[in-house]
Amino acid sequence: MGRVWLARLHLFRSRGVLVSLAAAAVMFTGTAAFADPIVITGGGVWLPAVWTGLDPPFGWDLTGARTSLGGITFSQTGGSFVQPGDPINLSNTLTVSANPFRTGPFEQTVNGVTYSGVFLSGTLNFSATPGTVTSADSVGFDTPFTMDGSLSLFQGDASNPFSPGSLLFTIPVEGRGTASLGLVPRAGMMAGTSVSYAFADPAASPTPEPATLTLLGSGVLVMVDRARRKRR
Repeated sequence: MGRVWLARLHLFRSRGVLVSLAAAAVMFTGTAAFADPIVITGGGVWLPAVWTGLDPPFGWDLTGARTSLGGITFSQTGGSFVQPGDPINLSNTLTVSANPFRTGPFEQTVNGVTYSGVFLSGTLNFSATPGTVTSADSVGFDTPFTMDGSLSLFQGDASNPFSPGSLLFTIPVEGRGTASLGLVPRAGMMAGTSVSYAFADPAASPTPEPATLTLLGSGVLVMVDRARRKRR
């Protein structure tokens, strides 16, 4: 009888070790899934100027591979006056959030997994290439940007729609696209009406590397030389 009990205890401990290892593997896998930033390939943020009379909050959305996130931001653009030749820098840091019970959306999708009734908060850092407006008749200004940031998802509670619960996880995000400044004539100058950040898929329009450009240029020169020889 004692041997049977010891055998069962040994089996129970073995199963416990296996269960613990499996749980640790799941936890490790879940953590590793967010080790690399999620690349944002679509969506954007639009911020009107204060003087336009449009009041926050304003919506935003980010999409990527099996990922769809959204919410609100209370940020606005300054709407300053500019003249041709003035330096313009659309770099910005935005605080974003989402309350599923008050502002929405109710669902957030990360890496193919949809989470219902979760809160979201985070920061997006936009680094835009400075530029200038070339004409007094210009209605806008476009410049490329890169973005990095982090977003945290929190457990929600329908009985308490005002504050988030425990932290589920934090994910790093990154992306690139085009930042745009809207302009209108005002008081003999140009006033900014809005700033928008539109994300693009970096795989859709790859930038040729210097070595690739060199090869392309060499190929063109070879083709031109062959054409000249044929004419001769």
